[in-house]
Amino acid sequence: MNTTWQRYLDLANGLGRVTQRGAERAVKTLVKQGEIAADLAERAVDDLLTRSEANRRAARTMVESEMERAIARLGLVRQEEVERLRSRIEHLESQVAAADIPPEN
Repeated sequence: MNTTWQRYLDLANGLGRVTQRGAERAVKTLVKQGEIAADLAERAVDDLLTRSEANRRAARTMVESEMERAIARLGLVRQEEVERLRSRIEHLESQVAAADIPPEN
């Protein structure tokens, strides 16, 4: 894969990634600063993790959409289309062989 695309994907993938430990540390800091009540810390950690996952999914969807558009602009086809055409060619070749018609070269 192109290095630039790989870096872009790595960046997008990391945008929304927050670990349990990271969320706990962030919330602990906010509790110490008085921004969050201590009794709400657990819920704040859960909320942070939930939002992180949602952000990660949104970033992934955006990257996939951009890649699909780039592929379409380049006129590239999907692997499924290549396989479908390969299967069709094999079918036609078998029909030609069964009809005993020599293939064109």
